[in-house]
Amino acid sequence: MLALLFVSLLGGTLAYGAAGNLGYQTGWRGTPRLAMTIDSCSSHGSGRNVVHACFGHGDRGSADTVDGEWLLDDLSHGYHRGTVLSVRCSPTGGCVEIGAGRVAGDVAKLLFGLWLATLTPGAGLALLSVRRNERPGRTPRTGLSLPFRLGLVYFAALPALALLSGILSLFL
Repeated sequence: MLALLFVSLLGGTLAYGAAGNLGYQTGWRGTPRLAMTIDSCSSHGSGRNVVHACFGHGDRGSADTVDGEWLLDDLSHGYHRGTVLSVRCSPTGGCVEIGAGRVAGDVAKLLFGLWLATLTPGAGLALLSVRRNERPGRTPRTGLSLPFRLGLVYFAALPALALLSGILSLFL
C-alpha cells in the first residue's frame, strides 16, 4: 500500500511539473515568445541520465524577465554556442523552449503523471467492483461489472495516449 501511495505522489509531482511547462508552451504563463541566443551548455549525470543546462541571453524588450543570463534546464541534448531558440521565460530568468515536440512531450508527461497519481484509488475501486461468483444462494454471473470495465478502459487508455504522445514528441 505504501508503494502505491509513493507511486501516486510521484505521479502527482510529474503531472504538476509537466502542467507548469505546458502552461509556458501554450502562452498561459511566462513572457511572450523571446529569442534566446545560447552562450554555453553544461551536462550533468551519466549514461542515459545525462541532462543538459544551457545559459543564454536575448532582448527581453518589454517582457517581465531579468536582464542578463537566462537558463534552459533539464534538456535532453545541448546546443552549440550561437544557436537561437524560441523561448518563454519566467521573471527570474528560467526559460522553457517552445516547439511542437516539447508540447507533445509535456502532454505525455502530464498524462502519464495523472495516470500514476490516480493508480492507487483507481486500482482500489476496480478491485472493489469485482463480482464474487462464489456467494452462496446466488446464481453465478459471468462478465465484468460496469465500473470494472470503465476502470480497465481508463487504466489502459491513459498510458496508451501518453505513450503515443511521447513517441510523437520524438519525431517533431
